[in-house]
Amino acid sequence: MTKGCQPRNSIAIGLCCLILASSCGGPKVPEIQGKLPVFPVKGSLLVDGKPVAQAQLVFHPTAPWPKDASQFLPRARTSDDGTFTVTTYADADGAPAGTYRVTVTWRGEGDEEQQRTEDDPNLIPPVYHVPRLTKLRAQVEEGENTLPPFEVKITEQHASS
Repeated sequence: MTKGCQPRNSIAIGLCCLILASSCGGPKVPEIQGKLPVFPVKGSLLVDGKPVAQAQLVFHPTAPWPKDASQFLPRARTSDDGTFTVTTYADADGAPAGTYRVTVTWRGEGDEEQQRTEDDPNLIPPVYHVPRLTKLRAQVEEGENTLPPFEVKITEQHASS
């Protein structure tokens, strides 16, 4: 190796180290403005008396949030046993204190070969998935919250009762 190549190699190695070091921190996540304090919330969902997986719940506040507050709605997705934890800003962080109308969307349980998509029909009647119609309510208090199970009826025999 000639002496003339050594400075270039040192510069190239230095640049590579600089690039690698700058990427170690991961992507920068923008700070959410107007975050409200959130409190842990967990619960479960039953459809016709049985727990369901892959249902989505959205918590719609019944009272307006402060004008400068973030407008992120608390949401959850059920596990295989029908349980869920609520997320507003970060995974399972909870929801702001208040009263909510809760909507449910469920497109059925897909397996590994057939994942459900937004194009699949919602199997939940409008009385549970339209915010102004839903009868499901939740009260979130400061501190930890365990909600009573939400019960949704979709079969004909249960719909009339």
